[in-house]
Amino acid sequence: MPLSKLARAAAGATFLTALIACSSNNGSGGGSEANVTFTQVYTQILGPTCSVHHSGAAPSGNLDMSTQSLAYQHLVGVAAQGLCGDEDPVPQRVIAYDHADSLLWQKVMGLQKCGVQMPANGPPYLTTAQTDLIAEWIDDGAQND
Repeated sequence: MPLSKLARAAAGATFLTALIACSSNNGSGGGSEANVTFTQVYTQILGPTCSVHHSGAAPSGNLDMSTQSLAYQHLVGVAAQGLCGDEDPVPQRVIAYDHADSLLWQKVMGLQKCGVQMPANGPPYLTTAQTDLIAEWIDDGAQND
């Protein structure tokens, strides 16, 4: 039994929608893009920029970033301490899949409701590429590689 024109049009529309969805999900049409890794975030941004003040016996905000392992342990899913620890509700340093509500991203963007913009010593603040890298890592699930 032949398909009606309406049924063929509906089938074509469904196929076209699926095709568009697939091509927009992988960006290039030829494979998926790699997620940002914590190693990239730490070696390119956190280690060189943040560990100077966030290390030692009394790190700023009780946030030790002296090593990649400690930085991850003290960031992801951890409530803020120091000035921001007095907030109600206490903000989370990094909330996986939610860069906008993660204190780390808010502070590097200067959008925080507590404390000061990071890095604390003023300019040079992070570049757009650096803040985008942090946001992408968080939105990808803030995984530890």
